[in-house]
Amino acid sequence: MSELFLYDDARARAFAPFALTRPAGELRAGALLLRERWERALGRPAAGHATAEHLREFDEPGAPGAAPDPLPAGAVLANARCAVALDRPADAGADAWVCDGRVAAVRLAEPVPHAALDGGRLPLDALAASPGRRAA
Repeated sequence: MSELFLYDDARARAFAPFALTRPAGELRAGALLLRERWERALGRPAAGHATAEHLREFDEPGAPGAAPDPLPAGAVLANARCAVALDRPADAGADAWVCDGRVAAVRLAEPVPHAALDGGRLPLDALAASPGRRAA
């Protein structure tokens, strides 16, 4: 089973004032945290957050810490802003997951260093295994 990491892209990092104190995956969307929605959809617990540098020391009971550097090949990197629907599980064997026509998560084709994710400007579709199976 591959690990799940949540990625705070540039939009998530600018979600002030909330992004100043916690990764986007630790924000609530309805009854669940965004992280919990991804965990349910993919059937695995989140192993960490790829987030802004000032949040890499984020520590809260029950929440994963910072993602390792580098993120390992084969891991799933999901956009923390995406509020995954709770009505159906995602295809856990896919290489990319699409939400509202945009790539919302990818299985990493190779290790990804934190430096590549700094600033949150790297689009997830640039990291997808190619060609790969996509799931909605």
